[in-house]
Amino acid sequence: MNTSDFKERGFTLLELIIAFAILVVIILIIGSGLRIGVKAWEKGEEIVDETQRIRILWERLSFEIRSTYPYQTDKMADKKIAFEGKSDSISFVTSAVETDGKGGMKWVSYYTKDNGLMLKEKRLPDKELDEAKGKEIILDPWIKDIRFEYYEKNKEDWETYWDSKEKGRLPEVIKVSIYLKQKGSNRKEELSLPPLLISVPIAYSTEGGM
Repeated sequence: MNTSDFKERGFTLLELIIAFAILVVIILIIGSGLRIGVKAWEKGEEIVDETQRIRILWERLSFEIRSTYPYQTDKMADKKIAFEGKSDSISFVTSAVETDGKGGMKWVSYYTKDNGLMLKEKRLPDKELDEAKGKEIILDPWIKDIRFEYYEKNKEDWETYWDSKEKGRLPEVIKVSIYLKQKGSNRKEELSLPPLLISVPIAYSTEGGM
């Protein structure tokens, strides 16, 4: 068979089928690799976003707790420092400056509900300190639970409740533990983060009582 006869004959049906099958396999391999790459990229972006979100939350909590102020109401029958520390919530007055640049003080409360981490706050001064008038917002919908513990100088164990009226002062250090909801999963397990220890400077500067 000479060269001209081979060129005129062209490809056989079997050769075309084999070539097409090889092409399909190559396309599937490339497509699978692209899908894996896209998923890895999306997962990386999700981790970065989550890390950034938690970092901002940590900074906010740390800033406001460090700026805790021993604010007292004018109610003589219940005269005490406006600080209530429980295991699953915390309420206090902070002198932290607002993001809009406004100074002063505000009362804040952190706690969780089914829809995430909640924040209730209101501007001061307020003689009655009516907490019901505070503005409630969803701070982070992906936080399932938040826990607080309180440290008192010369005590060995952390406390899960802080009665400011009984103690007459603020805790020196507050431990905050956050538990995240598992995204994209039906599992009920919580993803726990390392606890954050936040000191309260004014508690150390007023050791003799408020």
